[in-house]
Amino acid sequence: MSGSIMMRAIEVLRSYKAQNIYFASAEASNQISSWKLTDGWPRFAKTFGNRILIDNKLNGIYFIPLFSGNTTEGLWSLCVIKKYSQRKISAWNIDSLGSGSVNSTTHLKIATAFAPGRAKFTWKACNCRCQEEAECGPRTVLAMKIILEELI
Repeated sequence: MSGSIMMRAIEVLRSYKAQNIYFASAEASNQISSWKLTDGWPRFAKTFGNRILIDNKLNGIYFIPLFSGNTTEGLWSLCVIKKYSQRKISAWNIDSLGSGSVNSTTHLKIATAFAPGRAKFTWKACNCRCQEEAECGPRTVLAMKIILEELI
């Protein structure tokens, strides 16, 4: 699935206007890879396309679709972050290869952006059924849709 198709799906999901639910753009992986651990929240938050988030790290649910690899052999996955308070944040990595691995620079940057200092950021286990074909993009969109529908 191309980034432009993923972005269209995100725009549809954003149109639900659910309170305290935020979607990063399809370009989140690129933006996070250029983000430095010392850059701070305002630069990181730009990927959500929400001016209020740039100024305030609000409590809520954050969806971050991530793309890794190249355009012919890449993988879409989804990070879901639940920010309960300034000091308590939980996160899940949902990927259709079933591993839910969080051992990457991208995941370190996400944790640092959401929980600098003494905040408790916890990655929680999330096992998924493995994909059988090239279906990671549609499964990422479907995961966002199902979670959104459960929350609203």
